[in-house]
This record gives sequence, C-alpha cells and structure tokens, in this order.
Amino acid sequence: MASDLLEIKRQPVNSSNIKSVGYDSGSQTLDVEFHGGAVYRYFDVPQKVHKTLAGAKSVGRVFHAHVRNVYKYERMGSKDDPDGDVVSNGKLRAHRVVKPTRKEKINGAG
Repeated sequence: MASDLLEIKRQPVNSSNIKSVGYDSGSQTLDVEFHGGAVYRYFDVPQKVHKTLAGAKSVGRVFHAHVRNVYKYERMGSKDDPDGDVVSNGKLRAHRVVKPTRKEKINGAG
C-alpha cells in the first residue's frame, strides 16, 4: 500500500497510553504510536485535529473523542509485530483500510 512508503516523523507526547504522534499535511495522514509499541495510521485527518491532539492536556481524551473510530486507519506494526498485520478491534481484516463507525468533528477547537 502507498501509505507504507510515507515516512512520518513522530513527536513524543505526554500521555499514559500514547507515546508519540506525527502528521503529514500533504496527505493529511496522522500516525499514532502507543506505549505498547503499536503504530496506527489515520487517513484524511484535518491538520486542525492533529494540532488539537498534539497540544492537548489530555492526549488520550482527544484521541478517543476525535480520532479513534472517526477516520479510516490501518495498523502499521509494532515492536512485537514489525510486519504490521492489519488489526481492527482485535480481528484480522482481509483488507488494509478500515472504515470508521461514526463521523465526528472538533467544534471550536484550535
């Protein structure tokens, strides 16, 4: 998949669950790395959402409210699974991109 070729530099964040986040404005792609090692790539994420996430007091709260289950994503791999078998909600998928279950927007943020 083309997104595998996109290198996104991630910056550390202060969160008990999320280790770092990175963003590519050209493709509107957001990478989220968790402390457990998993990296997820989210697609068509507005830059406003990334700025809100990266600057939040509670990165996890913003992630759960405005990113998780909102944007299409793929699992990129982890330290335990460097090949990145695609997982969504604990189930292996036959295709790489998973559609979100709901659509939300950040209102008045940023």
